[in-house]
Amino acid sequence: MKVKIIAVIALVLAGITVTVMMLKGQAADQEEYAGYLAVARQNADREIPYVAVQNYLRAIHLDASDEGVYQEYLKQAKDLGTDPYMAAVKAYVDYFPESSAAYEALCEYYYDQQMYRMVLDTALEAREKGIATDRVREYYLECSVMYRVIGSGYSEVTPFLGETARVRMGELYGYINQNGNYTMMPTYEDASFFMGKNAAVYHEDEWYMINDAGYKVARTDLPVDFLSFVSNGWILFSLEGRYDYMTSSLTVPQEIRFEDATNFKNRVAAVKKDGKWALINADMEMITDYLFDDVLRDEFNTCINNGVIFVQKDGKYYMVNGDGLRITETGFDNACPFAGSDPAAVCVNGLWGFVDAQGNMVIEPQYEAAKSFNIGLGAVCQGGLWGYINTSNVIRMEYQFEDCLPFSSNGVTAVKEKDTWSYIKLLPYI
Repeated sequence: MKVKIIAVIALVLAGITVTVMMLKGQAADQEEYAGYLAVARQNADREIPYVAVQNYLRAIHLDASDEGVYQEYLKQAKDLGTDPYMAAVKAYVDYFPESSAAYEALCEYYYDQQMYRMVLDTALEAREKGIATDRVREYYLECSVMYRVIGSGYSEVTPFLGETARVRMGELYGYINQNGNYTMMPTYEDASFFMGKNAAVYHEDEWYMINDAGYKVARTDLPVDFLSFVSNGWILFSLEGRYDYMTSSLTVPQEIRFEDATNFKNRVAAVKKDGKWALINADMEMITDYLFDDVLRDEFNTCINNGVIFVQKDGKYYMVNGDGLRITETGFDNACPFAGSDPAAVCVNGLWGFVDAQGNMVIEPQYEAAKSFNIGLGAVCQGGLWGYINTSNVIRMEYQFEDCLPFSSNGVTAVKEKDTWSYIKLLPYI
């Protein structure tokens, strides 16, 4: 029994000794920490950042819990130049991963170094943590409209449809991908868009279908003047000034019914007969009678986007849905089809503004010209030059382009400068 009591007492005494030693060690560390910090601050006051930084680092190595001390160190590291400051600001987030000030400092550093992709990534990380400050959001917005040129020198361009865009270089057409690389070199005298794996091209006096490797895969049974891509099972074509649709068999129907026509989208197309336009569905059934003087079409020759079609009647353009029913009774002098789910450009009394899919004016008419929004950016023209605004009507890309297209959903658009077209891609999409 005595042996057990002695053993317990020994353990207790040993524990007390360890605790005392730990407390003494902690006190010594705190004393050492205070000493390093005092030296660091003295040298900071004397404007000797090199010595200040060395002592701040020694203090932080002992105790990294005080963010205020780290910010003092950061200021001195910045005075030493890029490399010490880079190391300090990058470590800031590691030491204080929930600090909004740390993310703000890191965004500022990347922005100053023109590392705009890193700004975006850092700001997104802060937003995911719920600690993004107004300044972090400003950095993100600033960098979100920065871009890289992915292809230039084109005579004619189109928006992207899926993975490719059609371009004209000189007199010939080819296709590029989203990185600006040719998937098919300019070879064809004319060409449609790629829809899936196939497109129609005009080469050596003939329209025919090719696959994505560039091989001829089908031809019409009779020569045609124009051939489009497959949409909702139909291919638009023209012959001797008339338009109609054929199936993928590429057999020209005996009767060619229309004066003009659009491609199908969402099972809706517009057709023209006797000077008037009507809407039809993909079952070749009439949605409306021939009621309209005009139907607006986008760059892909489709008429419906975001569930809305702009039709002209009695000199005004009205918004109708896929059933041909008016969405509102408001008419516009001119309009652009929706480019995405964002506002569409409309003209009232010679000035352009934007409406939503319900016909509500969300940006009042004030611009010389405009093109519809996509991915939160809309093209506007002032003083003969084009730029892009956001949905709050704030200019995000300055007026600098001779012309431009709406953005595609992949973050790519085309802009015209010095009479040639280039594709640009926003950094968030790279």
